[in-house]
Amino acid sequence: MRFYQALSVGRIPVLIDTKMTLPFENLIRWQDFIVFEKDEGQCLAKVQQIHAAGQILARQESCYRIFHDYLSPRVFLDQLLRQLQNGGAAAPRNVQ
Repeated sequence: MRFYQALSVGRIPVLIDTKMTLPFENLIRWQDFIVFEKDEGQCLAKVQQIHAAGQILARQESCYRIFHDYLSPRVFLDQLLRQLQNGGAAAPRNVQ
């Protein structure tokens, strides 16, 4: 739930990769937008890297857009139905 809340307000989720499946992985290259690393140390290093590169604002804006384009209650069902109609394989959208 916190993952979706963070995205909805344009914040960058930080997750430890437990081999979980993220929504719309075939459309969204999550690793380009969120921090999703194998352990806490790698998460911290990734956050520092993003900050040092001046990418915080751009990633926050992308997270906000991803939520509102794919995951908000207003659009989620349409996106899910589109995926099911396409057999789950759709060309990735240009999410930046």
